[in-house]
Parts: sequence; structure tokens; C-alpha cells
Amino acid sequence: MSQNRWRWAVIAGIALWLLAACASPMSREAAAPAPASEAAPAEAVAQSDVSDGATLNRKIIARANIDLTVSDPSATVEAINALMDEVGGYVSASNLYKSSYDAAQRLQGNLTLRVPADRLDETLAALEQMAVDVPSRTMDREDVTDQYSDIDAQLRNLEATEAELREMLAEVRARPNATAEDIMAVYRTLTEVRGQIEQLRGQKNMLDNL
Repeated sequence: MSQNRWRWAVIAGIALWLLAACASPMSREAAAPAPASEAAPAEAVAQSDVSDGATLNRKIIARANIDLTVSDPSATVEAINALMDEVGGYVSASNLYKSSYDAAQRLQGNLTLRVPADRLDETLAALEQMAVDVPSRTMDREDVTDQYSDIDAQLRNLEATEAELREMLAEVRARPNATAEDIMAVYRTLTEVRGQIEQLRGQKNMLDNL
């Protein structure tokens, strides 16, 4: 497997929820923590390569959840945009709104970020520094190397089969006595193999974009 393929697979996703705090933005210690029910969870997903000397290019998916209470959601979004430029990530989705369940009509929001996996811890630490309170933060990691490798192996086999079927189809079409059914039989098998290839590519893309 090429190094480029693994390098582009090293992507993290962070789903971030922001809740405006009642406290002053100047003092993190003086901030009144928001109840856990008010601060919505954020989820981060990272994929990275780990080499222990014996096993190369392990594909790891890391997931983090973090609740943030911030003084100014709008200003925080601007700071997050600047952070993404710094770490080489980007904001893939964002939404700011005033909740009808909040009597104070404080602004809330959520963002989905994608950052390089090797900058995930740094990014989470920077996000915490933007908050007046961080009610919770969790992270877990999953090794999907075997699943990814199995898909890759199946793809190679199917692509080789597809190439052989295309050659066979050309040979059948070139036969003077070939019937329409002979051609369609090979064509149907070729179509089935192509469908399997597309399905596996979809699974692989899903792992690459988690």
C-alpha cells in the first residue's frame, strides 16, 4: 500500500457544540459551569498510522467527545476558523442558533471540523482553552487495520478479475460464431464484479472519511 494513500487517510473529525456562558469571558476560573444537560457533546474522529517496528502502518480511528461552554459562540467560531488554518484542518459544517428552551435566549452552536490526526490532541487542547468550562471530555481508539487491509485485498482481486473479464468479453465478441447470449453471459458477470468493486470502494472511502 502506498504511503500517500495512508497519509491522506490521516484525518480527524470533530463535531463541536458551543453554549454561551453567563460568566465573564476574562476569567476561566470565575466562570459559572453550565449544567451537563445544557452543554451538548462534541465528537472527534481521527485516523492515523502507527508503527511499532514490527507492524507497519496501523490504521487507528480515534473518537473524542468534549463539552464546551464558551463566553461568545460567534467569536469562538472565528477563533476555531483560525485554528483550522493553523493545524491544516477545516470546518465542514456549522450551525449557530438560539434555543427556544433557553429563557435567556443565549446563542448556541455546533460545528463539524476535520483536522490531521497528528494534530488532534493539540486541537482539543486549543479548543479547551477557548472555553470557560469543559464539563466533560472522553476519547477512545479503534484499530481498523485488518478491516482496511481485507477490503484492499478484495479490491485488488476483483480489479484483476475485472481486467480478465474485459479481455474475455473482447475475445468473445471477436469470435465469428459468438452468440448474443455468449456475450451477455460475460457482460453480466463483468457487471456483477464492477458492482462489488464499487461497494468495496464505498466501504473504504467510509473508513477514510470517518
